[in-house]
Amino acid sequence: MPEGIGRPMVSKELEGIGGPGGWATIEPVMPVGFTDTDPVAERLQVALLRAAGTTRRLALALSLTDTVHDLARSAIARTLHVADQTEVRLRFVELHYGRDLAEAIRRRLTRQQE
Repeated sequence: MPEGIGRPMVSKELEGIGGPGGWATIEPVMPVGFTDTDPVAERLQVALLRAAGTTRRLALALSLTDTVHDLARSAIARTLHVADQTEVRLRFVELHYGRDLAEAIRRRLTRQQE
């Protein structure tokens, strides 16, 4: 099995520091065996991510974040039967960051519209 899939990875520079495996051991985020991804495809994905530069990995992470936010706001709009995007965004803020922040933003928006 390739390094990093199903077993901890150790930074080459820190290998051996702090005993076997070293303190630089990184546990896999998702345990292997609980994926529906073909093992060959998973190895390819991991290899491509490792080969990508920092800028590319950051762009992928930000794109995924945007997609998740869009899906969450769409679900809120469908569930609450709300078409007003400002209201959808305020509900998103309330659900993820708390009612106090959502109300503070709502008050500020109201003042700006006056």
